[in-house]
Amino acid sequence: MSEKRNEKRLYSYIRKRLNARDNIPDIEMQDQLLKTDAQKAECFNEFFSSVFTQDDGNLPHFARRVPAELRSVTFSEHDIYETIRSFLPKMSSGPDNISTYLLKRLSSSVCKPLSLIFNSSMYRSEVPDIWKHALISPIYKSKGTKKKAKNYRPISLTCVPCRVFESIVNRRLLDFLLKNDAISRFQHGFLSKRSTATQLLTCVSSWFSAMNRNKCIDIIYLDLAKAFDSVSHQKLLQKLAGYRHRRVTKIGRSRSPKSADPDPQN
Repeated sequence: MSEKRNEKRLYSYIRKRLNARDNIPDIEMQDQLLKTDAQKAECFNEFFSSVFTQDDGNLPHFARRVPAELRSVTFSEHDIYETIRSFLPKMSSGPDNISTYLLKRLSSSVCKPLSLIFNSSMYRSEVPDIWKHALISPIYKSKGTKKKAKNYRPISLTCVPCRVFESIVNRRLLDFLLKNDAISRFQHGFLSKRSTATQLLTCVSSWFSAMNRNKCIDIIYLDLAKAFDSVSHQKLLQKLAGYRHRRVTKIGRSRSPKSADPDPQN
């Protein structure tokens, strides 16, 4: 048992050393070499902002797809506790300076207040202002020169409580969609027990099956450039409404209520 523990610590140390990130080098921009952190930050901010899609305001018709309806999400103390405990104890924090490590250490104490905040937020269709902010880190894509801003992708570090909230909503929404057969059986990304490995195995099996029957095979690979930056929030809400998810047309600013509003679904 002792040997296994030592092995685990050794591999953990090796992984940390291999994943160590270098400082961002000087960035080239319009025949200029940006050297200071402030100049680099401004350059990355300008580039990341430029790739966002401007919504044209047209909402396409999207018919109802499922008979059931997901009207709300209730946040229990148990769900919040289990979600917090599932997070890795990282020391990095979001704009509120509360790290995952600290929240895990206080998980049994913060579940009650977080459940009140989360349920009130869902009922009011509002979120705390600080949840709308994030610390953006440019991560090198491992291709092309490191001196070009276009070869980096932005990683947003939001508040840990916000990530707990999102994780529970995501889980409830996925459960609802899977229960109502609203997700294609060919979908492999972002699903439990599905991955690029299961997708590859499925494809290879289909290809070999076709080859054994002397059938022709046409394979087309598509990759959407900056896909997540191109998503229109209003069109996404329109699509969610088609899957019978109660549509929230606007997320307002959070007030500071003396007590959380009761959830009308309880």
